[in-house]
Amino acid sequence: MYNETLPVYYKLENWDYSYTIDDVKGQGGFGITYSAHRSDGKHVAIKEYFPRQLNMQRSQDGSVQPTQGNERLFQGGMQSFLDEAKSLAKLRNISSVVEALSYFQANGTAYLVMEFIEGISLKNLLRTEGVVKAEEFLPKFKVLLEDIDKMHSSIGLLHRDIAPDNIMLTTDGRLKLIDFGSARSVENGKSMTVLLKPGFAPIEQYQSHGQGTYTDVYGACATLYYCLTGKVPPAAINRLDDDPIVPPNQYGAGLTERQQVVLLRGLAVQPPTAKTPGKNPRYRTMGMFIKEFPWNDKPIAPPPPPPPPPIDDHHETVIIGEHDDGHTTDNGSDTIVIPGKDETETGTGINGHNGTQNGGSQIGGQINGGTNSSRTSLNLVFVVVCAVLFILGVALMAGEVGAGLIFAIVGIVGTIFFSYRIYKNGQ
Repeated sequence: MYNETLPVYYKLENWDYSYTIDDVKGQGGFGITYSAHRSDGKHVAIKEYFPRQLNMQRSQDGSVQPTQGNERLFQGGMQSFLDEAKSLAKLRNISSVVEALSYFQANGTAYLVMEFIEGISLKNLLRTEGVVKAEEFLPKFKVLLEDIDKMHSSIGLLHRDIAPDNIMLTTDGRLKLIDFGSARSVENGKSMTVLLKPGFAPIEQYQSHGQGTYTDVYGACATLYYCLTGKVPPAAINRLDDDPIVPPNQYGAGLTERQQVVLLRGLAVQPPTAKTPGKNPRYRTMGMFIKEFPWNDKPIAPPPPPPPPPIDDHHETVIIGEHDDGHTTDNGSDTIVIPGKDETETGTGINGHNGTQNGGSQIGGQINGGTNSSRTSLNLVFVVVCAVLFILGVALMAGEVGAGLIFAIVGIVGTIFFSYRIYKNGQ
């Protein structure tokens, strides 16, 4: 048993070019993707058929083989891999689909050579930059869906794994669908579970049959939902009875109401082929979804965050209201009555309701009034003390001129200072 992946600098030979492995870019349930350079210097990506669920073994020379008992599944899956490589090679005129350059067999398995895409996956984009803005993202996404529809209609190829990690945002701002070679690799009940990405896979992918263009519709709509909200939709298997999916605008997606309705229909649990598809079954084709979605509607801006509470320099506590059990409530059901100077103010909760804010200001004013009265009294005491010092100093000057003069000066200065304080507090 050797490493699962081919080593750096390993050379793959084909009849037209040789390919030198630079790095491992990713590894999934059905294959390994490498960065490589072709013998003419072109930078490419290479997908190797390597179904890990079949307990693959790699020899030191790079060749692979499944464990005993899995040979038939391995061979069937490799043939599907090559068939889809051939189909993908026919899509070179569809710009939103990764371009297949070549495919061949070596090391006991199969390889698909594709263009190397400079960019970032939507999954990593959301990790680093957060959710996308609808008005900027929807035009790009529409172009991608139109090309997927062309793929469906021209050669009947289903991707069946549309998800944020399989869509790249290129450095020139386009979206590209990648990772084809494994979508149909091994079609049996055991292997289909490996294809599932909970939240992005529709209910029919939990079965070994019944998939169609509407399967990719679900994956595309789930991806759009995720990109706009940052939330993965609930797994389809968990939506059969009591559907917990939250409308995207509740997460601040910024869609119009019509756009939201169409998107949620694209995420309908039951496909249109189901015996009981429901009142609004999922769109049968990508073209139908594109036609129904109101792309030209101006997306609504997400609601601004609530204004911050008023600054309270004195940090007084305003009682919001209590139930009989003593628990404080802020749901607006209790009325706050706080007496003011001229009339009674009423409020209905916190977070910007007038009664609470005005009452809080009145309470602060009453506290400030009491504080000012105390300061005035204290300053008055100091005025009296300083006046006594002044009189004492004048008396002492008859015998001790120096000491008397100091007392008199301190007394007169203190009297003036604290009198001024009393004047300021009275304003």
